[in-house]
Amino acid sequence: MRKSCKGSLAALVLAIVFVLTGCKGKPLRVNIAHGYSGVVTIVCGSDTDDPQTITVDSTGRIENAPCPRHRPELLIMRDGKTISAEGPINWESAGDGNLVSIQFTIG
Repeated sequence: MRKSCKGSLAALVLAIVFVLTGCKGKPLRVNIAHGYSGVVTIVCGSDTDDPQTITVDSTGRIENAPCPRHRPELLIMRDGKTISAEGPINWESAGDGNLVSIQFTIG
C-alpha cells in the first residue's frame, strides 16, 4: 500500500511542476532587422494558440502577423542577441480580447 502512495505522490508532484512551468507557455519571438532602432509595430492579422516567430522589416513594422490569443512573454531578438524594449510594451486588444497590435520601442 505504501508503494502506491509514494507513486501517487510523485505523480502529483510532477503534475504540479508541469502546470506551474507550463502556464507561461511558449514566448513570442520577434526578430528585428539588423541595425533597426525605434518604434516597432506589429499589426495582427490572425490569432493562434501557438506563438510564431514574427520578423519585422527594416521599417520596424509588420502587417497581418499571426498573433497569440493570450499575452505571452515577448522575446525580442536583433542580430542573434536578445534585447529589451525601452519602456512599456503596448498590447492593444479588441473588445473581444483578441490582440489587434503590439507596439514597443527599442534602442
